[in-house]
Amino acid sequence: MTDKLERAHQILEAGIRLAKTPQGEARLEEAQVYPGYAEPGYDGGPVALGNWNRITRWNRISNTHDTLDNTPARVGELLEKAGVELEWNDEWTECEGCHLIVRTQADSYSWTRSYVELDEYVYCESCLLADSDLVEEHLRRLEGEDGKADTIGIDLEGAGYVKIASEETGLYGGQCGSPARTSEELTERGAVRHLYQIDGVGQFDADWSVWVHQSQAHLLEGKGITTTGSDPAEAMKAGLKSATVQMHELKGEGVRMASINPDGTATVKLISPQDFIDGKALDD
Repeated sequence: MTDKLERAHQILEAGIRLAKTPQGEARLEEAQVYPGYAEPGYDGGPVALGNWNRITRWNRISNTHDTLDNTPARVGELLEKAGVELEWNDEWTECEGCHLIVRTQADSYSWTRSYVELDEYVYCESCLLADSDLVEEHLRRLEGEDGKADTIGIDLEGAGYVKIASEETGLYGGQCGSPARTSEELTERGAVRHLYQIDGVGQFDADWSVWVHQSQAHLLEGKGITTTGSDPAEAMKAGLKSATVQMHELKGEGVRMASINPDGTATVKLISPQDFIDGKALDD
């Protein structure tokens, strides 16, 4: 491992010296080498994080990308030949505790974060679970936040929380779990120390559970809570119907664009072909 790490650094340093452009030099200076992975399901190492694409410029005459500097790509090839794993620096980051790397961008529909962010620091699952103070801080930061959830799979019962309900949220009929509605009701009853945990994710849906700290669980005894909102399938039907009517009523030349809203309504607008090509419609 030590020999591979040293060899990786030597290759990067040589690439920096031999880069043909300032952009290529800067890209290789940003590359980092780590001993290995903290991400579940990955092993091996060392690992180099960087942008291994060639430096190119668009040629409007030939409609092709002209290569200005192939040094980053060449360095990547040499690193792989030296037994170093290659990853992209916009998909991974370093754990503050063990200095191994974790994935920050999904590589499958079932992927969930195996790390947490506390202030400006990132901690992988192993480092988090090894430090009870970090676990406590992580959970307290999740309390009362319907837009955040634990993805590590922490033993919440052991941490002093009581499960209140399990739900699913998605695009299919009946998948109408609403963390926002759940938090609203729990807060109204004084159970502000509640948090969410992701139990599973799919391409179009997610399973989750809501937990309340045992110090406030008595506030819910003998009372049910509402954990659902509008049915997504019914909202989609209503939105499509509304969009169809509005499309027929819309007058003028251009591209007709409709957006279906979560409440079953639709927003329809007319944009110029050029604005559509430029993506300006998505900015509104």
